[in-house]
Amino acid sequence: MIDKDVWPSYSYDLNVMDFSVWGYLEKKACAKKHTNVEALKRSLVREWDKITPSMCATMVDGFMKRLDACIAAEGGRFDHLLK
Repeated sequence: MIDKDVWPSYSYDLNVMDFSVWGYLEKKACAKKHTNVEALKRSLVREWDKITPSMCATMVDGFMKRLDACIAAEGGRFDHLLK
């Protein structure tokens, strides 16, 4: 896909776990208040288990759009290109 020598340095905007999965988990698991850390952990695991292969495919498609936008912005800010 992309040679390791041209792969961009770490970027929140180019990491599926960061820009998509964690946001999804936060939205779902934090929709209600938790009384303790263990309750939050259980909620996160429960929501993680609900992620389907179809949802994963959509998240990966989002990565390709972000990668194209990053290239168009020549590595600069590209969030405005995703609208």
